[in-house]
Amino acid sequence: MAFVSGLIDFETKGGHVTWRKNIQNGVHIRKKLDRCLANPKWLLLFPHSMEKLLVSNNSDHNPILVHCLKSPSQRKEAFHFQAAWMNHPDYPPLIDHVWRGTPGDAICKLDEVRDQSILFNKTTFGNIFRKKQQLEARIRGIHRQLDHTVTSDLTRQERMLQDEYQ
Repeated sequence: MAFVSGLIDFETKGGHVTWRKNIQNGVHIRKKLDRCLANPKWLLLFPHSMEKLLVSNNSDHNPILVHCLKSPSQRKEAFHFQAAWMNHPDYPPLIDHVWRGTPGDAICKLDEVRDQSILFNKTTFGNIFRKKQQLEARIRGIHRQLDHTVTSDLTRQERMLQDEYQ
């Protein structure tokens, strides 16, 4: 949607409504209050940019994530260190062993630490990222249904999933 100011409202992925308020007696208010706007020059610089509506965590607003990509090839999966690993008694000794046992410079050692951390996460914690994605997808599905029809069953499911997500 283009505005008089020349700004363009992005198409939102992952839902439409950015704000929800569940009021007593079956009254539910759902609106798109938050928007991501860009001018044509910005869109030419970042033609493959994306806007995604995220699942809210303890808020009535859903955060918006904007990926500013010049080309699809920039969408490489990044490594994310998880602080929870440090609380596990097996992780610090694993990293010490990997660091000392990997030949080469610091880059080679860091690459191996990354690989072993990913493996540690999968074997120790399971794929929590996949579980989180599945839960977010279920919440987004309920939000899409609630955008059209509000029922007490859907709002109850939404609350249960939000509690599980936290």
